[in-house]
Parts: sequence; structure tokens; C-alpha cells
Amino acid sequence: MNTIIMIFSLPIGIYLLLKEKKQRSSYESVFYDFYKEVQKQDDLNKDEKTTLLVNMLEKNAYKVEKYDDKIVGTKKIFSIPWMMVGIGFVYIGLLIYLIYYFYFQKPHRVEFSLKNL
Repeated sequence: MNTIIMIFSLPIGIYLLLKEKKQRSSYESVFYDFYKEVQKQDDLNKDEKTTLLVNMLEKNAYKVEKYDDKIVGTKKIFSIPWMMVGIGFVYIGLLIYLIYYFYFQKPHRVEFSLKNL
């Protein structure tokens, strides 16, 4: 049974990796499209716009850091395709991916400039 799981998880994981790579830009564009919409709202002051951006990041489980000139959101994103590829390599790859995720993976970073608000 383990062999069957490993045989099927490797090609499915590779397929999902390719699909995930294509979708990454659309994932990031959601944040920057929201930023542009907030910029266009003339009826809000700078603090209200900042609050909207911070709330959006927090609702998406990002850790938010506010500076004088920017807002930075960071979040580690677990990759199911990499997990499946790891299972495909006799479960050792899964262990390696988990070690990488918890100790070495850099978090995804979203940064908004407050100068243009």
C-alpha cells in the first residue's frame, strides 16, 4: 500500500507544483490590487487606509509589522505539492521538507508603502 501511495504522489505532486508556480503571481496580485483600491479612496485619511491594509493582512494570517514608511506582512506558506513530492521519495523527502519548512524556509513577504497613501 505504501508503494502505491509513493508511486502516485510523486507525479501528482510535480503536476501540482507546476500549477502552484503559475498561481503564485495571481495570489500576490490580490494584495497589490487591494492596495491600489485603497490608494484610490480619497474620502479616507492615511490612518484609515493603513488600518484597512493591516486588517486585510491580519485576516489572511500574516504577521504585521508597521513602520513609519511601510507595512510589512510575513507568513510561512506550507506547500502541499512539495509534501506530496516528499512522500514520493520514500517518505524521507517528506521529513526533509518538514525540516526545511520549520527551520529554513523564509516567510512570504508582502510590503505596502505608506508614502503614496
